[in-house]
Amino acid sequence: MAQRSQDDGGNRTRSGRRAFAPGMLAGLLCGLAATVSGASPEPPAFAAAEGPRPACGQTDICVPLRPAFADVGPGGEEAYALVESVFLQRDNQSMGRPLVVDGPGGPAALHTSGRSAATQPGLRLLYGRARGCDPGWEVGYLGVWGMFASDTATSPGGTLQVAGPLGLQPGVLQAADGARSSLRSSVNSVEVNLFRRLADGGPDRLAGEPWRRCGPYDHGTFDWLAGFRWAGLDETARRACTPPGNRGAGLYGVESSSNIFAAQVGARGRMAWERWAFESWGKVAFGGSAMSQSQQPIYNSDVVVAGEPLLERPARASREGGTGLVGDLAFALTYRINETW
Repeated sequence: MAQRSQDDGGNRTRSGRRAFAPGMLAGLLCGLAATVSGASPEPPAFAAAEGPRPACGQTDICVPLRPAFADVGPGGEEAYALVESVFLQRDNQSMGRPLVVDGPGGPAALHTSGRSAATQPGLRLLYGRARGCDPGWEVGYLGVWGMFASDTATSPGGTLQVAGPLGLQPGVLQAADGARSSLRSSVNSVEVNLFRRLADGGPDRLAGEPWRRCGPYDHGTFDWLAGFRWAGLDETARRACTPPGNRGAGLYGVESSSNIFAAQVGARGRMAWERWAFESWGKVAFGGSAMSQSQQPIYNSDVVVAGEPLLERPARASREGGTGLVGDLAFALTYRINETW
């Protein structure tokens, strides 16, 4: 790593030693989210001082520096925060399982691939501290809530029924002239990471890398990360069948929750210029999973017993454990408007 020294005039100079050059990093994301940054995810260690830079090819490498985009504490410790809007699109086209069929053994009238949710906005928060050559830390949160999709079907002959064993039992989930299926989803994730940062030393007129010698280059960093991650997916699915006439609709609902508690590793690279910065990161978390689901009871409102609708099927629930994997792949291009945004 390039070294810095202090001269008598208060300016910092860099040695001509060849510096580490970070590569542009690829990574991973289970459902890639496009991000719009309100602040730079990682503050640059240094930015150029006011005044023109030396011309390209000039051998004078004495460039005044000052801290920027961070709350710099004792020992060069830097605190940074990030708030992002994220937009998540769920793809159900690869799954085509029938939900409602047109008669016993008939074609699917509603299927899982028909419930395509619109792009749903969410929020990503990140706070961390970088400690120079010492390990840094950061805490992050990602949330997308209320993603909703629905689909409907009709049958003038009243032959619609719920797919599977439920539709084969006499009751409110068959012989319908209308059916509706809906799905509501929410995603939440919290992660805590430690990281070790490598830096290329910033602009240097004698550096071997051409991007460091010419143009408004500011700095480059590469981080190795390790930590812990929790990710949760909560979903509510509904199916409703409407019989002909004024009879009550048959309703069937399932609520499920999937949670992963995992160890996480990853890497992140960043290259920054005076205004523009490119960043990419990849993270993978592997650990234990806890899953649960509950099914609502099914009532027939057309049949009353002791003043109550007939209970055709009681509520049911189950739990299961296993292993799970969460991955992130992200690329970000950031434009700096001023020293805050």
